[in-house]
Amino acid sequence: MSEELFCPIHGRMQEDIGEIKTKQDGRRCVLHESDIFHLREDMGEVKLDNREQWTAINKLRWVVAMGAGGAGVLAFLGSIIGAWLKK
Repeated sequence: MSEELFCPIHGRMQEDIGEIKTKQDGRRCVLHESDIFHLREDMGEVKLDNREQWTAINKLRWVVAMGAGGAGVLAFLGSIIGAWLKK
């Protein structure tokens, strides 16, 4: 009863606020969902970039290993041929 003396529409306002809260809780926030979607996309692109970079690094390692191995074999053969020619 004391509430009615101070604010005669207090009850109606509380009902309206309750309805508004219910509606707002039911709504989805498009802006935040969009941000989350784009962040997930960016993470996928980063993972893809990382995968591509590691593939390139592994190919480079293979090329370097083959080049170093080939140079070692050629140096060995060169020393044998050089020793044979000096005799």
